[in-house]
Amino acid sequence: RKSTHKVYKLKFHSAEDTRRFAGEQFELAELNPEKTRVRVRIDDQDINRLIRTLAGYDVRYLSEEKQTLEDCFMQYYQQTEAIHS
Repeated sequence: RKSTHKVYKLKFHSAEDTRRFAGEQFELAELNPEKTRVRVRIDDQDINRLIRTLAGYDVRYLSEEKQTLEDCFMQYYQQTEAIHS
């Protein structure tokens, strides 16, 4: 079953942009203003909102972080546990 939660790696042009993005309404998995990097965790349904938000920034790169097999199992078991709770 395909995951609906994704993690994206972003690199901004400046530490200022990185810090400003941290104030946006996204769940940050990692924030490193010195290296101008962010990892953001979003649901598939929020990808358009992420893209619209990023239009206001000088983004150097954006890439999806591939999910490991362990991540897939953990998500599956968390969903299963939530259903049976």
